[in-house]
Amino acid sequence: MEKDIKQKNNSFIKILKIVENIIFYVFMAIMIVLIFFLIQSRMTGDVPSIGSYRMYIVESGSMTPTIKVGSLVIVKEVDANDIDSGDVITYRGLEDTVVTHRVVKIKKDDEISFITKGDANETKDPLPLNESHLIGKSIFWVPYIGVLMGFIRTKTGFITLIVVPLILLIIIQFYSRYKRKKGNDV
Repeated sequence: MEKDIKQKNNSFIKILKIVENIIFYVFMAIMIVLIFFLIQSRMTGDVPSIGSYRMYIVESGSMTPTIKVGSLVIVKEVDANDIDSGDVITYRGLEDTVVTHRVVKIKKDDEISFITKGDANETKDPLPLNESHLIGKSIFWVPYIGVLMGFIRTKTGFITLIVVPLILLIIIQFYSRYKRKKGNDV
C-alpha cells in the first residue's frame, strides 16, 4: 500500500513538473511576442503590427461600453469598399490622432466617405471621414490589455513585466534542474 502511495505521488509530481514546464514555455512565448512588438514599435516609431494587422490602445471613452478605455484594438487594413455600416473602424483624425468609431453611414460619390460616431457619444462626428484617412476595420479588442502594453512600453514597465519575471523564471528553472540533479546524485 505504501508503494502505491509513492507511485501516485511520483506520478503527481511528474504531472506537476510537466504542467510547470508548459506554463513556463507558454509564458516565455508570450514574453518573446511582447518583446518583439516592443522592439518593432521602438525601431520603426510606428504602432506594433504583424502583416496587415495593427494594434492600438484605446485612450478615450467614446466607444464605451463596447470598447473600454485601456483596451487593445486589433485593426485589419482593408479597402474602403470592404467597410459596411455598423462596422467599427480606426482612422486618422485631426492632428494625426488615431480614432476608433462606428460607421453609421457611408457616402459613395467619386470617393467613399464615412459618417462615424462613438457609441458613447450623443451625436455623429462633425466631419465626414474621407477614405484616405482610413487605417482599417477594428476586428477584435481585448479589455485592459492596452494598459499593460502601454506600461510595457515604458522603461519601468519593461523591467517590471518582462525582465524581472524572465530572470525569476530562469532562476526557478535552473534551481529545479539543480535540485533534480542533486537528488539523482544521492
